[in-house]
Amino acid sequence: MKNKLFGIITNAVLIIIISAVSVVGYFSRETTAAAYRADNLHYNGSGEGVSLIFNVYENDKNVYKLLDILDNYDVKATFFIGGCWADDNVDCVREISLRGHEIGSH
Repeated sequence: MKNKLFGIITNAVLIIIISAVSVVGYFSRETTAAAYRADNLHYNGSGEGVSLIFNVYENDKNVYKLLDILDNYDVKATFFIGGCWADDNVDCVREISLRGHEIGSH
């Protein structure tokens, strides 16, 4: 009898906890979505520019092609580079820097 009562109480508590987490998750999602509305965006400067960011984890040949395209349009970008990839592609990382682009790391 005690085990059955314990099981019922435990299941009831779990249902209450799961319900509470679900309700909080639902309403926090609505709040987060509202934060991304266009009227909530903040601009720094004139608002007449675009920032380009690239994540780099593989394929140095594509990075070199991308660097050439950016050079053709005299555009600078930020490259976020994975550490393992950087270890294996030191020359490519150096080229990104030599061409005047910003380098970041995740």
